[in-house]
Amino acid sequence: MKKTIVVLAILGLVGCKSLSDIRSEKPDTSFNSSKSPDAVAECILYGWQSQNLLDGPMKVYIQPAPEGKTVYTDSLLAVADISKVEQNESNIKLYLRGLYKKDDLRQIALSCK
Repeated sequence: MKKTIVVLAILGLVGCKSLSDIRSEKPDTSFNSSKSPDAVAECILYGWQSQNLLDGPMKVYIQPAPEGKTVYTDSLLAVADISKVEQNESNIKLYLRGLYKKDDLRQIALSCK
């Protein structure tokens, strides 16, 4: 019960937004990679899925985006937009809204470049 209350409190602090709302804000981190959008997205997906929240494993999803891929967590606490820059180069924009695990999720994404 305590775990559920803590998770709900964390989610309540960040509020509900859509991907469009999040993308209208400045990214927390932006960097380039010498890998393709698919390779970077899969790396971030697997890395973020290895993280545990108070109520169990982090739920992470991947979807196609107009210029590449988007990786995101439940409640959009973390979003990574990966777009193609050159043939096998990508730009990654990270939007990290929750305080919990923020640094861990950033480090995982940076390790995928």
